[in-house]
Amino acid sequence: MGGSGTPIPSEDYIQAAFDLYVNPHAPVGTIPQQLVTPEGLYPITPYPYVKVLPLSISVDQGNQIVYDEVLRQLADDNTLTIFGYSQSAIISSLVMDPDNAGCVNTPTCGIAPDTPVNFVLIGNEMNPNGGFLSRFPGLNLPSLGIPFYGPTPEDSFPVANYMLEYDGFADFPQYPGNFLSSLNAAMGIGTVHGTYLKLTPDQVASAIELPTSSATQKYYVIPSADLPLLAPVRAIPVIGQPIADLLQPALRVIVNLGYGDPKYGWSQGPANVETPFGVFPDVDWGETINLFFEGVAQGINDFVAAIIPGGSMWQELESHATGAVSALAGLTALPSLTAGGI
Repeated sequence: MGGSGTPIPSEDYIQAAFDLYVNPHAPVGTIPQQLVTPEGLYPITPYPYVKVLPLSISVDQGNQIVYDEVLRQLADDNTLTIFGYSQSAIISSLVMDPDNAGCVNTPTCGIAPDTPVNFVLIGNEMNPNGGFLSRFPGLNLPSLGIPFYGPTPEDSFPVANYMLEYDGFADFPQYPGNFLSSLNAAMGIGTVHGTYLKLTPDQVASAIELPTSSATQKYYVIPSADLPLLAPVRAIPVIGQPIADLLQPALRVIVNLGYGDPKYGWSQGPANVETPFGVFPDVDWGETINLFFEGVAQGINDFVAAIIPGGSMWQELESHATGAVSALAGLTALPSLTAGGI
């Protein structure tokens, strides 16, 4: 299944999802198949045919589609690996509950625990310890059609769940009162959440397996090299990257405090256990202050390395200069104009 705004996943999408995430966790001989689901997220999704569907209605329809497809596949004696990205990860999480009542044609549309199904999820807003829709239990925004569904079931079906560090939908801070951490997560929705299928196999292989309370629940975090918060700074020509290099190490310590530990951009409890938001992190403040000043020193070193000859700033300047020379050479190569014609 696709994510919000992608009701019909393309062949390239399916192949990337299969190669990067599904194949390592699926039975040998698994064959990828497309499943069309509504994937509306009004007013965000831009396509006319999904624009009228708020999340709640789109998810309810998706629940029914997945449930019906599972029954059809079981009737053909197939086992299933269900892949969900973002909204389709929400759908997948809900159908793991046999009492799931978010349906359009049947009283329930959840599958029984003994069904031969496993799940591979990425960018999951229902991550029990990090998902935006599970951080705030009981919250509901009916005017926007956004229920906070809660967590992916703690221990039902086998799950392999991947999240990118600082993806604000899948990796939302445990302590949102940390303004910089929450702002960084919000920036991550735009700059990180849509990149899962653009990663390289090596980046996915670098995923860190997180602790869980279940032998069948596999949760992974893929570290992010850069803070989304500094993306606008990096976009400044020439000097932007050095400034971001200067700020990032110390700023990362502050951002990570929103997750409860200044060393990590994700919460440290069991990944499959619901972990609601908190107010103040319980940290070693002496260690945190030391890490901050180490970050300041590291940032100065990185900034100097970027601006000295051979650093990233000079490489960018050289790239601009090369482009300008090529453009000028192209202009001089234009045919001359004569008075007799054009």
